[in-house]
Amino acid sequence: RRCLGDDCDVGAMVAASPSILGLSEGSIRGVCDFLERHVFAGDVARARGVLQTRPQALGLSVDRVLRPRLAWLADALFEPPRRRRAADDDRSDGLDRIADLVAKYPPVLGLRVEGNLRPKLELLREYARRSLGRGAASPRDGDDDDEDLERRVQAAVAEVVSTCPALLGYSLERRLQPRLHEIADVHGLPFRSVSTLLRLSDAAFERRVVALAEEGGQQPSRREGP
Repeated sequence: RRCLGDDCDVGAMVAASPSILGLSEGSIRGVCDFLERHVFAGDVARARGVLQTRPQALGLSVDRVLRPRLAWLADALFEPPRRRRAADDDRSDGLDRIADLVAKYPPVLGLRVEGNLRPKLELLREYARRSLGRGAASPRDGDDDDEDLERRVQAAVAEVVSTCPALLGYSLERRLQPRLHEIADVHGLPFRSVSTLLRLSDAAFERRVVALAEEGGQQPSRREGP
């Protein structure tokens, strides 16, 4: 309680994650300070709200897990490809760029880069690139064109993830891949519809994706496997 403040319901946090009772005061304080100072730019209430929702994060190492993980995610979403830091660069500058994302979806703190965040963002980029490339006029030659497309792809993915950060927790095989396939490959809908459609229940998704295709003049194709 000395680290978290009186506003946190410590009892509820312990009930949700009993293992935090075994953490040292120093490690708890380190996580609190990191979130408050580097992610939420001094907004103590927001940092503690995240920890109240996701107390398991108190058990994560700042230097080995939180800082490099969030730095990677911030760069992957908002940093131009040629300026992204190396994978082993654990600086925490710029993490305030994903403060809203972390506040909206605290479980993101526990998602690994390899095998989780990276393949999901790569899949989203693939579909964004396909959608934006399809809408381009006659392509020109040169690196400038490629860089412009990649900037637009990155902006589109960042907007989708910022709007619905919970999609980072969805199953790649059971939800993201089949739904992106149906949205783009079967119905030809634009990438901007992804943030709304991915979060719907299965039944609502089927109804909405067909309705959007009909509104846009697209004739739904016969459903295929991903």
